[in-house]
Amino acid sequence: MNRMGLPLSKLRTIVDLCRNIGCACVIEGMETSEQVVILRALGCGIMQGYCFGRPMPFTETLEKLTAQQFARRNEPEKQTAVA
Repeated sequence: MNRMGLPLSKLRTIVDLCRNIGCACVIEGMETSEQVVILRALGCGIMQGYCFGRPMPFTETLEKLTAQQFARRNEPEKQTAVA
């Protein structure tokens, strides 16, 4: 049993079912980074919860997402070594 209240085998089954029928698996209630790590390891990419941020008005959400997108665009590109 993990901290999310479900055995890992049940979580894996639910995620696999969604993948096999072509349905998006949206995980709600993520409160800890440990939960996020577990679900990402199972292949989940769409999550929401207090771990990512508290509920906020729509306009504030758009402002936050716009700022994050702008910051990512302005990050220096990672250089890879060429031998």
